[in-house]
Amino acid sequence: MYSTILCNNVKFFSEKDFDTELTSGKLNIQILEVITEFQRNTNVENVKIGTNQRARKGNGMTARSSATTC
Repeated sequence: MYSTILCNNVKFFSEKDFDTELTSGKLNIQILEVITEFQRNTNVENVKIGTNQRARKGNGMTARSSATTC
């Protein structure tokens, strides 16, 4: 992923500067990549769990919510 970022000339804006030419800057970016991947996988797992729970309760996935609006 890091090589893809470099190849596409992606710029990061942050309160802290990341000098990706230095080893410490590369480490910071790689840590952010790992955290982002973890969060994405956690979200996928949670959606699957929620879908399975709704299916067990007999609530299908529909386009309309059963919640009422005011």
